[in-house]
Amino acid sequence: VIITTKRGQSGDPQITFNNSVGVSNILKKLEVLNAQEYKSALTQYGLSGGDFGSDVDAMDAITQTGFIQNYNMSIAGGNDRGRYRVSAGLLDQDGIIQKTNFKKYSGNISAGYKFLESKKLGLDFNLLTSHNVEQLAPVTNDAGFQGNLIGQALLWNPTRSMRNADGTPFVEAGSTTVNPIAMLEAYNDFSNLTNVLGSISPSYKFTNDLEFRMLYSVRYASGNRRQEIKDWININDISGRGVAAVGNNQLLTTQWTNTLSYNKRINDNFSLNALAGYEFMKFQNRGTFLAAQDFDEFGLNYYDYLQYSTNSSRNIFSFSDPVTELQSYFGRATVNLYDKYLLTATFRADGSSKFGENNKYGYFPSFAAAWNISNEGFMKNSTLFSNLKLRAGWGITGNQEFPAGASLTRYRFTGTGSTARTNFARSDLKWEKSTTFNVGLDF
Repeated sequence: VIITTKRGQSGDPQITFNNSVGVSNILKKLEVLNAQEYKSALTQYGLSGGDFGSDVDAMDAITQTGFIQNYNMSIAGGNDRGRYRVSAGLLDQDGIIQKTNFKKYSGNISAGYKFLESKKLGLDFNLLTSHNVEQLAPVTNDAGFQGNLIGQALLWNPTRSMRNADGTPFVEAGSTTVNPIAMLEAYNDFSNLTNVLGSISPSYKFTNDLEFRMLYSVRYASGNRRQEIKDWININDISGRGVAAVGNNQLLTTQWTNTLSYNKRINDNFSLNALAGYEFMKFQNRGTFLAAQDFDEFGLNYYDYLQYSTNSSRNIFSFSDPVTELQSYFGRATVNLYDKYLLTATFRADGSSKFGENNKYGYFPSFAAAWNISNEGFMKNSTLFSNLKLRAGWGITGNQEFPAGASLTRYRFTGTGSTARTNFARSDLKWEKSTTFNVGLDF
């Protein structure tokens, strides 16, 4: 997969500014009883004590119209020796649940230059940065029997006020029914993620048909998340105690790719496109996590004074994943005959440190052929089809998307100076392979 970003065009510098705005709302609400229907149901089934005299819509109380703003600005220019583009952007998007928001700040610098009188030596570089700030709602699929925010809203008695007379959220001590408005106010969850992706790519054209290109890139990502639930909410193990957590993660990925490409139209009836390459990638991931309970209320966020929690409630966790390395050799050749027959063959040999010592490498060939029937002589006068192509392909792909270290004997710390084995070595662990065959007709 090749991803290219926007690049500058030759000519005088051009400044571009784009802006868009929009709104978002909940698309569909589940139908639940309103206050009047709820009262009628109580009467119908002879139930008492469930009518508190109010009329509320809990789902309306926790949702909102989300406003979306998007701003982008760039300046680009260049000449036949080099082109550049500099851009910056801001995305500000409110969620449809109150107290949810996503902001993304981005910047990009890309340029490409040619050197020597022959312009055969080239240098491209790219720097892309982004910073995401997100405020999240307590919506999850593992909230337990007291429910997440959406479940709490759907369960709320529509005849019961969600706020006290003084405007504070209503909380019924000892009850397992949680007021979603109270949950929103008691819960704070912020994440920050910074991404930096930089690459430099020199190239040299030996001839007009033969080119060598090297790419070295580094991606650094650092994220942190801060969460708290106030102690006045009526949730088991949190009421009267509160809880706060702070997590940090870092990811470093490096990539070194070398390719030699050949693109030649031999004559009017035959052309060849070929590529051979080598690539090495390395992934490093580590993180820390700290959670605590039992906070005194000072009007501050609990995660800003974790040291004043109780010692027995604190939970500290850190990890460093086994380093993952991927080494690949690959080649591709495409032949075009008479603009009618297309043949493509690819081959990859990928070696991953995730696998057992007996099966580091996987081998993945593929072949494809296409017949452009539209260009045949007997189709030139056809009024039925303007384009008709028959194609077929076969190939094998590999999968290594599972945790690093699965092939290794691994241990974890269980206390001071003691360890326990968590994984047994699997020297024969190997690539998952999928074989695909397809036939298609385009018209």
